[in-house]
Amino acid sequence: MYKDEISIDTFCCDVLTTSEYLVDVNALIGACGASPVHVHYKTDKIVVTNTYPESILLANGENYINISQIQKIIREVADNGKATYKIVCGRLDEMKTVVKIAQT
Repeated sequence: MYKDEISIDTFCCDVLTTSEYLVDVNALIGACGASPVHVHYKTDKIVVTNTYPESILLANGENYINISQIQKIIREVADNGKATYKIVCGRLDEMKTVVKIAQT
């Protein structure tokens, strides 16, 4: 497995090649494995704004997740060539969260 920190511009170029990603929404809502509610969300459209203030929009039909206050993006590439991106966002420590998206 290969792991590195990438810029938002590199992320923008990376997501142009794959058409569908799975978004880990369960981590965003605090659902653990024992939780009775789990969310399955696939996105087929990623819009990256790489000018200040940077943001990433994960859209699927009329539903979307907007990510702002991006601190860093970590790319992990598995042995099978599929990438997972961990987007660390939130300027305040209390509000810091990680959005994880993976190629399907």
